[in-house]
Amino acid sequence: MKTKDAILENVMNGRPISDLVIDCHTHYDGFPFYSLIAKPYEKQLVFHQNAFEWIFYHPGLRELIRCMDSLGINKICMFAEPDVCVKSVKKCPGRFLPFITAPGRDILNDITLGVYGMLRKPPASTPDEIEEELQRDYDLGFRGIKLWWSKVRTPDIPQYARLLEFSNKHKFVIVNHNWIDYKILSEIASSYPNIAFIMGHGLMFDKEAVPVLQERENVFQSTTNLCVRESLEMYVKNVGADKLVFGSDALLHSFAFTLGNIAYAKISYKDKCKILGLNMKKIILDRGHWETWGFHQESTSQQK
Repeated sequence: MKTKDAILENVMNGRPISDLVIDCHTHYDGFPFYSLIAKPYEKQLVFHQNAFEWIFYHPGLRELIRCMDSLGINKICMFAEPDVCVKSVKKCPGRFLPFITAPGRDILNDITLGVYGMLRKPPASTPDEIEEELQRDYDLGFRGIKLWWSKVRTPDIPQYARLLEFSNKHKFVIVNHNWIDYKILSEIASSYPNIAFIMGHGLMFDKEAVPVLQERENVFQSTTNLCVRESLEMYVKNVGADKLVFGSDALLHSFAFTLGNIAYAKISYKDKCKILGLNMKKIILDRGHWETWGFHQESTSQQK
């Protein structure tokens, strides 16, 4: 007997998805909400990049929650400045999983870390400063890091090594913009088994990524920007649905676009449920953070 696909049925009828949905890749602070049509929001601005003029508006939390509820999104991993994350979690407990955004400055990269590297005032630089920043945000309830690196860094960089050591100790989730060198990613994932490494962007099925996804239990692929036809089906066929997590790249991109790609994919209802939320929940549960991520923790000094 064919299993009823409640996800596709809800989407086709314009209803919120009723199954668990956790978005592993969203920007709330660094990238304002993208709009094709200018809207009269107070914080509206024009951003020029590569000779294109993009019109942005930045929604308040009330509008963001309304959007999430209209689609059936339960939680999002929030990439934003620490104070923005903390305020958001306090106002809407249980909806946001705050991520530390690219600690350290361009010593971890050939160039600056993009908008994230420029947001730190002052940016962390030494290994000790990076660990202090990580500890400070950990004490506030952060359990993940979003990196903006053009390629995988080897742990022989002291700052990166300290970041990985701290993340492994505290069982963090790390989302990187992309991991170009899969061999190095495989070595890092093996050396730091407590960290969940998520490939931040997909675009299309990448057969070069298959070995590391198959071999490393703690490496996962986000559906962010996975827009080439049947790419999702190819990933499910080659590595299994357990290795995929829903990511939209909102608010730069649309929640609905990626949800639609998954809802209409030619995969089973069971696999859709895993990708949309169950896999990410398992990643968090396996690291013991489901009840603590986003909730204020006592500082290290207070625990002694």
